[in-house]
Amino acid sequence: MHYNSDFEELYYSNDYEKILSFYYKFEDVEDIVEWLKNRPEAERKIYEFEGDSEVVFVIPTSDVNNQFSNYIKRTFKKYHLIFVESRGRYFNFSKSVNEGVKIAMKYKPKYVIISNDDIKVDNVDSLMSEILNEDNRKVKAMIAGEGKNQIVKVVKLSWILPNMIRLIKGSNEVVKLFYDRISILNRFRLPFYLYIGENNLKTKMIFSLSKTVLEIYPKGKWGIFMTISSRFINTDYLLDPLYINGVEDIDLLIRLYKSEGEIKILKNKVKDLGSKSLGTSRIRHYRNIINFIYFNYKILNKLLII
Repeated sequence: MHYNSDFEELYYSNDYEKILSFYYKFEDVEDIVEWLKNRPEAERKIYEFEGDSEVVFVIPTSDVNNQFSNYIKRTFKKYHLIFVESRGRYFNFSKSVNEGVKIAMKYKPKYVIISNDDIKVDNVDSLMSEILNEDNRKVKAMIAGEGKNQIVKVVKLSWILPNMIRLIKGSNEVVKLFYDRISILNRFRLPFYLYIGENNLKTKMIFSLSKTVLEIYPKGKWGIFMTISSRFINTDYLLDPLYINGVEDIDLLIRLYKSEGEIKILKNKVKDLGSKSLGTSRIRHYRNIINFIYFNYKILNKLLII
C-alpha cells in the first residue's frame, strides 16, 4: 500500500471520531505497517553543549531554547549535552533519539542518558554520583523516573476484559478509550493488550481474569530518563522508528529485560512534568492506538520476543 496523505489528515485530526475512522481505512495490519514505513520525516537539527563525556545526554526537544531545554542546560551543565531539535506532525521521538545516540557514542561514554526535556531533578549531584558509581559492564540500564507502582503488563485479549473494564471503571471517557482500543485490536485480530501505568487495586481487578503473557515491574517511569550502558547500545537499532511517539520506550525496556545484565532502580528520582512537550490529551491517546497495533505486529512476527 502506498502512503496516503488523506489518511494522514484523519490521523492528525483533533476530532477523536475522525482518528478512529483512520483505523478503519486499512484492510489489514500489513497495510498499517506500510503506511508507517512511508511516513515523511521531520527535519532534525543537532545542538551540542560540551562537558564531561563520561555520561552523555541525548535530549529530543521541539525547541532547544524553550524553558524545558534551558532547565536541562542549567541542571546538567557539567555534562556533554546533545539536543535533537525537531517539531511538527512528523516529529518522531525514536528517530531523534537514534540520531543523537549515534553522535553520543563517538565520545565513548560510560552511560548514555536519553532524557525528556520536561523533567525536574531535586539533587542532581546525588543522582549523577549514583549513576557514575555503577559498573557499566554489569549494569546495563537504570530507571530513575518517579512512580514505584508502575507496571508493564501484556495480557491476552478475551471477551472478559471489556466487561471487567466496564464493571470496575464505570461509564466515562476512560472506559470509551479502553473499548475503542480493544475494538480496533479485535478488528485486526490482534491478540495482545498492553497496559502501562499504575499497578493499583482497580488495575489488578480489571486484569484478574485475563491471561498474563508478560509482567514487568520497573518501579518507576522508564521512558522519561533512560540511562543505558554504552556497552549494551546497538547504534543500528536502539528505538524502533516505526512507533509514533509512544510504546517505543516499552519495546526497548522489554528487550533490555530479555538480555543479560542488571537493570537497577535508582534511589535518586527524576520527576516527570506530565509530557508537557507532547501533551497527554484524549486525542493523543487515540493516535497512540497505532502503536498498540504495531506492538502486536512485532510480537506476532517474532520481531519482539516477550
